[in-house]
Parts: sequence; structure tokens; C-alpha cells
Amino acid sequence: MNIEVKESTIELVHEFCYLGSYVSQNSNCDIECQARIAKANSIFGRLKEVWKNKHISLPIKVKLYESLVMATTMDYGH
Repeated sequence: MNIEVKESTIELVHEFCYLGSYVSQNSNCDIECQARIAKANSIFGRLKEVWKNKHISLPIKVKLYESLVMATTMDYGH
């Protein structure tokens, strides 16, 4: 089924990214979960120097982990 708007055909897709979240035709969240895990992993890796720094206390490191890494994996929009 094609949808046309002002002589343009809108492409039918099975999944797409909207406002940073992945939406799929069948409501499968696998792609969204993989994307969030990849983003959290990237953030965790970029904080390597923080994790190794002995001048930063463990409670501060935990707060950074919770607010930067774990918050990336959560879905606050729903």
C-alpha cells in the first residue's frame, strides 16, 4: 500500500529512528535495546580515566555510573 502526499510517495519501512528511539512495525524492542546498550557501553568506556583515578571517591564514581551510564539504558519516555 503506497501513501502519496502532494505527488510524493512515502516509503514503507519496517523500522526507523524517531527522536533517538527506534520504532518497529511489529513493536519489537530488540533494536532499541541494542542501541541503548551500545550507547551505555560507549559512555562507560569514555569514563575509563575516571574509573582508574584514585582521587575520585567510590561514591562519586557510583553516582556518575548511575547518572550517565544507567540513565542511558532507561526509557523515561514511557
